[in-house]
Amino acid sequence: MTTELRLLSEVSYRGREITGPRLHGLLALLADDLRAGRSSARLVADLWPENEERPEHPKKALQVLVSRVRSQLGPGLVVSTPTGYRLALDEHQVDASAVLLSAAESARHARAGDHIAALRHAEAGLARWERDSGEGAGGRGGRPADRAAPAAGRHPPLPRTRPRPRPVPARPPYRRSRPSHRRPA
Repeated sequence: MTTELRLLSEVSYRGREITGPRLHGLLALLADDLRAGRSSARLVADLWPENEERPEHPKKALQVLVSRVRSQLGPGLVVSTPTGYRLALDEHQVDASAVLLSAAESARHARAGDHIAALRHAEAGLARWERDSGEGAGGRGGRPADRAAPAAGRHPPLPRTRPRPRPVPARPPYRRSRPSHRRPA
């Protein structure tokens, strides 16, 4: 399935660049939960945080943003729900979601002990990240894992899901009573 909405490197839909920070924010928020979408109230709260000046009529401003997206990208991309809006895209059609799906599949296979499949899914996610973020191999062939050493400084470290274990302090050696070297007389 092809990537239709790109959010990682640039914000574009079917190769057409989308301009404007509010439109970027709206699409990113809707891409965060593709199945359910977001309520209008939550979109307003996320697009105009309380420390920013909100429009006089925030729900109307949201409707204007959605109307701008629909006029630029077609009426079928953003659909209305009973409580708000959602994107009419599959998880594989949004680059950020597809990378996360690859990472989740890789982790699932690694937990099951199938490290070949885990590597395959990790490489697929990395290849999508590189392709979609414009940080490709620059004409170098081969698998992403083969290029990992020279490209190590190119990708930010992944966030840790668990805190690092603390080192166990060294214990003093176990003391045993010394055996007596004297023999009974």
